[in-house]
Amino acid sequence: MRCNVALYDINDFLTLNDVAEYLTDKCNYDFNLEYSIDHDRLIETIIQLVRNHKLHPVFHYSGSVDFLEKKVITSKSGHFINHEIVSLDIIYDMSVRDYYFVSDKNFDKLIENNCSNCINVINCTIEPYHVEGKQEIFENNILYYREIKEDFSIIFHDLLYPKSDLAKLFNQTEADTEVIEKLREKIAGLENQLAQAKAELEDNSVDDEPTHHKSVGSMQALVTTLIKMAEYDKADLADPYGEFNKLIQAKSEVFGLSVKKDFIAKWLKKADDVL
Repeated sequence: MRCNVALYDINDFLTLNDVAEYLTDKCNYDFNLEYSIDHDRLIETIIQLVRNHKLHPVFHYSGSVDFLEKKVITSKSGHFINHEIVSLDIIYDMSVRDYYFVSDKNFDKLIENNCSNCINVINCTIEPYHVEGKQEIFENNILYYREIKEDFSIIFHDLLYPKSDLAKLFNQTEADTEVIEKLREKIAGLENQLAQAKAELEDNSVDDEPTHHKSVGSMQALVTTLIKMAEYDKADLADPYGEFNKLIQAKSEVFGLSVKKDFIAKWLKKADDVL
């Protein structure tokens, strides 16, 4: 029976080939390293991820080291903050077998000349791998390093890549997609509410009932005047700009109200249509 588990599933640190398989399974692109175009594209992808601090390459070292304990001392000069890392303690000549971060400086050296460089890390200060990432530089923080005491060289293809870094990258992408989808749903809901509100406004148009505060005030004045006049014939409504219009306007002024003749004409016409 064939096993469906990929090689990257059983390793915490992935080779270049493992990364190609991992990305092929996660992305809509098939990295076939037998083709130079795919090989170059994969390396360029890795370089960009490293430089954006989303992927932290490591190498495995087995041999003698010194254990270094250091402390961050912070000083200020004007607007500038300076961090100085001072030694606190050294434990000499310890044997280790572990994974270590590649420094930014060494990574840049390794990718020179189309990733063909070889560097010797003897006497280099290296940082032990932590799943949480590299140690942070801030005031009074205690840092732990190792200094390699044996002749040891690495090339680009010796580098390994924490699977947890890649998992975080794709988990973040999935989380962003979920947030975007929720925002789209909210926008769609708001658009529906807006369309519904516009439809209601059209149903309750000015032809049925004035809604603007000035129209409402004028209508109240007109109604008050008509109520106080109390007597009129339907024939008076036939000519909205006729004598009845003038009479209403004059009466409104007597009552201390202000109604324009055009507004009176509009509502006299409506009254004529209804009555």
